[in-house]
Amino acid sequence: MDVDVGRTKTRAHHVTAALIVASVVLIGASLVGRAGGLGLAGGLVAASGLLWWARDHLAEAPTVVGYDLGWYGARLWTGVLVAAALAGVARGLSPGELQAVGGGVGLLGATNHVLRPLYLYGLGLAGRLRS
Repeated sequence: MDVDVGRTKTRAHHVTAALIVASVVLIGASLVGRAGGLGLAGGLVAASGLLWWARDHLAEAPTVVGYDLGWYGARLWTGVLVAAALAGVARGLSPGELQAVGGGVGLLGATNHVLRPLYLYGLGLAGRLRS
């Protein structure tokens, strides 16, 4: 089985972006006093649906300082959906606890971003050794 490092790199980048967006959404919700629960989760699912609906329009965002904002815009809905799932699981958490969950998700996303070159190198090396 051949390893497609390019596809894996794109998927890993997508996971990183979704986790960072989920972190920002959860921390933002906690800062305005929202606790975890089904109400917050439902609102975030609705927001995710609106972002999914507008993803083609968001994909037209420009490239700024070498970053393709359109790539991020088209995938913004996934991070909000991850935040919705976490808010639903975090029923009964206070805003401070929800903020801690958001911080943990952000830390996971940042760790994925930092470690991505290492595991992509490992996948590439494994693919070359199999050949």
